[in-house]
Amino acid sequence: MCRWLCEGGRGGGFAGDSVGWLTFHRVSICILQSSLMDNSAPPDRPPPLQFSLRSLFGLMFAVALIFGTLRWMNVSTATHLIVMAVLLISGLVVVLLVAAINKSQ
Repeated sequence: MCRWLCEGGRGGGFAGDSVGWLTFHRVSICILQSSLMDNSAPPDRPPPLQFSLRSLFGLMFAVALIFGTLRWMNVSTATHLIVMAVLLISGLVVVLLVAAINKSQ
């Protein structure tokens, strides 16, 4: 039906209906129908993994708790640096693994 409306109703339309309000309504119906058809297609891949704000705050709290405990135990600065390096390397590995999982899907 949309093709008939967009092509001007050839083969049985009203005389002179290609001008004026009837043409406007034809175009409006075609645009509406094509936009509804385009949005009804399912997505071809799942959305990427996302982290909520709650998980980021939880991660920040855990890191603060680790370093607060180290400071409370009067641990040396070298130990602080070792713990920080381990946390940074672990975080980098996690980011690379998540990127690899997303790339494989």
